[in-house]
Amino acid sequence: MSPSVHESSTPLYGLDAESRQMVLDVVTKIKARLLTRENILEFDRKEIFPEEIIRTLLGPDIGLQLLFIPEAYGGMSGGARDCCALTREMAGVCLGVATAFFAIQLGADPLLVGGTDAQKEKWLGAIAEGRSLVAYAVTEPGAGSNLAALKTKADPICDASGSVTGYRINGSKQFISTGGYADFITLLAVTPEGPSFFVIEKGSGI
Repeated sequence: MSPSVHESSTPLYGLDAESRQMVLDVVTKIKARLLTRENILEFDRKEIFPEEIIRTLLGPDIGLQLLFIPEAYGGMSGGARDCCALTREMAGVCLGVATAFFAIQLGADPLLVGGTDAQKEKWLGAIAEGRSLVAYAVTEPGAGSNLAALKTKADPICDASGSVTGYRINGSKQFISTGGYADFITLLAVTPEGPSFFVIEKGSGI
């Protein structure tokens, strides 16, 4: 997508106004088909996490997550303004579903910022294809989101030659939105070299 232009003619990263509106118009269709008032009230009354609906939003018929995935990995390369506009639109329909959906974006951010090309190809590609829910694990008991107080550790595992072959992670995390349903999480832990994010797949023993 071409950069959009601000009134000052300064180029801004993201979608042009027409493309962004097309994405926002999809929310109206989602409201009529999936997020009716009756459905939302039932979610609240029964304390339901609508996993099936969230995964439908990621599926090939809708693919809302493509907004924040770079084009190189199958997305639309939307910018912060585009994501903010979509969050606002979805929150006007259901705040809970909007939070759950954009927890996926939060979980993808460490890969977008610091992932290798191979990691981006694998994990961002999986998100773009609608195959994976991702969650973001940073907050800790007693530390909140204060990264200076981070206590979860990732201790390197080395082979006989001293080469690092993996990490053993120990610690506690809390308030992981969609964490109980995610196919993988991006988890922040302290290594001997400093804080780093790790991709943890579902069923890996965490």
